[in-house]
Amino acid sequence: GTPIAIITHAPSSICLGDTAILTAAYVNGQSYQWYLNGSPIGSATPDTVLKTTQGGTYLVAALNTCNNVTGAPSNTVNISLHSPPPTPTVTAQSVTTFCPGGSVVLQSSSGNSNTWSNSATTQTVSINQSGNYFVTISNSFSCTATSVSTSVTVLPASINAGHDTTLACGFNLQLNAVA
Repeated sequence: GTPIAIITHAPSSICLGDTAILTAAYVNGQSYQWYLNGSPIGSATPDTVLKTTQGGTYLVAALNTCNNVTGAPSNTVNISLHSPPPTPTVTAQSVTTFCPGGSVVLQSSSGNSNTWSNSATTQTVSINQSGNYFVTISNSFSCTATSVSTSVTVLPASINAGHDTTLACGFNLQLNAVA
């Protein structure tokens, strides 16, 4: 018979942990039964949208008021499930707290597909501003993994030490107690 339900929108792949949204064309008054790999998913529903985190072969069938399939099942949609790349790590090549004018080079453990939180796309970035920096990498399926943040702190240019004493950043001062 002629399909009464048709899947009109579905991705061809998703990443592990993501949700795929499948949409069937709405037929007034119909209920639907969704299937994954030939097995029913849940029970009949009036919903034309299915959200799933699983890969496999999907189809939908329109049901009459007695919950019997009317017409042929829909077109099938195959959704592939892909794993994300390994989570990258960030290594600071020097101290991450420094005086104005200083910088630190941060390096991603991934040799390619890097996108840093400051929009750089190289394996290493030179940072000279305070902030939390992380890198996101992607694989050929557009699945992503993000590193933990690395905190960088640029100290104030000078510190008021009181009584007309100002210390420049990086200046060492020895204080001696007088009894």
